[in-house]
Amino acid sequence: MHNKYYDLSRERTRETYLLKQQIHSLEKEKKELQEQMYASQTRQPAEHERLVAAARRVVEMVDPQEEGMSSTKSLVERLEEAPHKILSFLFDNTRLSIAHVLALVKSYWPQAKLAPLASGVAVDFLEEDFIQIRMNPVGLPCLG
Repeated sequence: MHNKYYDLSRERTRETYLLKQQIHSLEKEKKELQEQMYASQTRQPAEHERLVAAARRVVEMVDPQEEGMSSTKSLVERLEEAPHKILSFLFDNTRLSIAHVLALVKSYWPQAKLAPLASGVAVDFLEEDFIQIRMNPVGLPCLG
């Protein structure tokens, strides 16, 4: 009986020791998680401010505000509109560039008929020839 009691006591002591180790390990993990959470919370406002500043710079570049005028739209709304405004800007400038190039062609070659250009590349024109002409460096001095 004494031996059995001793074995049970020893087993409970071992279980208690293992539980204390687990508790210690959990407390250590809890402390580490709290430190990580604190670091994240202190870093988050700074990152948020940087993100807002970067978004504001992009929006001001795409859609600048007039001096003394405040927008009725929020920064998020203006940022959501930015891709459309960029595409619109690119489309308008492409159209303007094409018009200038065609006017330049017409100034040197007044008899040129530009109407066929509106329908795109000629049907019997090979894509390889089109690529070769497109890669021809004739226009590079004009871009200079």
